Amino acid sequence: MDYLLGLEIPRFAFLIGVMVSLVLYEKRHLTTGSLIVPGYIAVYALQPLVIAATIANALVSRWLIDDLLARRVVLYGRDRLVALSITTITIQALFLALSPRGPYLWRPDIPFLIGVGYVIPAVIAHDMGRQGTRRTLRVVLGSGLLVAVPVLTVAYVFPALNDLGPGTGRLATAIPAHWIPLAVLLGAIASWGLHHNFGWRAGGFVGAAYVAVLAATWAQVAFIAAIATASWFLVTKVLMQHSIVFGRRKFGTSLVVAGVLSWTALTVVAPPGAIPPDVLPMAGIALSPLFVPGLIANDMERGGALRTLAGTALAAAFVYATIAALRSVMAGTGIDLAWTTASVALMLTIFNGQLAALARDLRPWLGARRPVLG
Repeated sequence: MDYLLGLEIPRFAFLIGVMVSLVLYEKRHLTTGSLIVPGYIAVYALQPLVIAATIANALVSRWLIDDLLARRVVLYGRDRLVALSITTITIQALFLALSPRGPYLWRPDIPFLIGVGYVIPAVIAHDMGRQGTRRTLRVVLGSGLLVAVPVLTVAYVFPALNDLGPGTGRLATAIPAHWIPLAVLLGAIASWGLHHNFGWRAGGFVGAAYVAVLAATWAQVAFIAAIATASWFLVTKVLMQHSIVFGRRKFGTSLVVAGVLSWTALTVVAPPGAIPPDVLPMAGIALSPLFVPGLIANDMERGGALRTLAGTALAAAFVYATIAALRSVMAGTGIDLAWTTASVALMLTIFNGQLAALARDLRPWLGARRPVLG
């Protein structure tokens, strides 16, 4: 989803949004879906239809999961959030395919009815179930408006920051844009499988997917790992040793530290107005390079540094291999044996528990179907 504002403005909104969300939780015990939601809402303050599509996605997803599916399946905690994420990713993919486009403000062609992100509606819907629909909507929209005031003020006072949009420069992703919804879906499922079967984490539900998307160069993968590791070290070995940092406060601190480190490094590599280098083309992307290391750093503290890095790498490899295999089939070049083998092997590894249970359930049925010889 493109932004009307330039590259630096969404990054500023992201950091301010995390801080506002933390203050609301500390002072009022109100949650905004996720700590990154207010910044996203603020960035799209000039596109009310995008915000409306996001809220609609959250409302429909909550109805499907909490009112329909919950009648047949017991869902709570992480399983419920995974179900919501799968639903919102699917709806967002439909928005991407069906949204009308046209000129708006200073952009000649922009989609009108696309929601904010793939999992943002899911975390909003998740909080609707925890603190009520109306209360969550008031907090989400109110915090977004609160962040939008300084963000739009900065954009107005410093118009030069809008010279470069997120799509400008030598952008290169390992997975084409129209495959990203499926990549996020596969990453969310793989993250669930790793945590359920091994207790491993993979940077939340979207971290591994975006690592796969950004893996256009090994330098970008190394950059994400380095920022995540540095953020984990600063938060756990420095800040947590001298202050009370835990739970949501620790998550917010991880996001802020990773965001500042990543933004600083990317600004050095590609200052405003410069073309991102070939080795780090993601320097021309607004938010993914900021929040993905923070998600990984937070999981490193929760599930162990090496286990989280391994889980993220495993899930990202599964996403990349599966997309590569499917792309070869869709391109009409036939089945790519190498990528298909890698995808199947990674799937058997990540979902071994579920596949073994499925085999046990099918064994009596298959045995009953065997023909009697005699």
